[in-house]
Amino acid sequence: MDAMAASQRDIIFAIALRDGDRMIGTTGLHELDFRSRRAIFGLLIGEPSEWNKGYATEATRMVVDYAFGTLNLNRVELEVLENNLGAIRAYEKVGFRREGLLRQDHYVDGAYVNTLVMGILRSEWQPLAATK
Repeated sequence: MDAMAASQRDIIFAIALRDGDRMIGTTGLHELDFRSRRAIFGLLIGEPSEWNKGYATEATRMVVDYAFGTLNLNRVELEVLENNLGAIRAYEKVGFRREGLLRQDHYVDGAYVNTLVMGILRSEWQPLAATK
């Protein structure tokens, strides 16, 4: 984590609850490429008791707004395990689209799981930002 915090190609944010200021996860943009104006999005809410409360959607929206509005990126992409339905739902609410499938990409709990590749373009984000 210290190496990533010192990286010029990664921007990491804590996800904290407003009430009590307790950190429940992290999010960020990785492998920033300012020439191609793209980055890879990541998010982890480490406390299962805080899942399904809208925090992932809110954090995703904030980081995507930062990526396009502040960093002037053109594309943000991510990979998510196909069986992580809550995360997929959060990403789609923000405007990410399914772009591809990496078949049997991860081995989890004794079985191979597909990975979805999702992305959002600046041109797709702007109408979303205008509706807030």
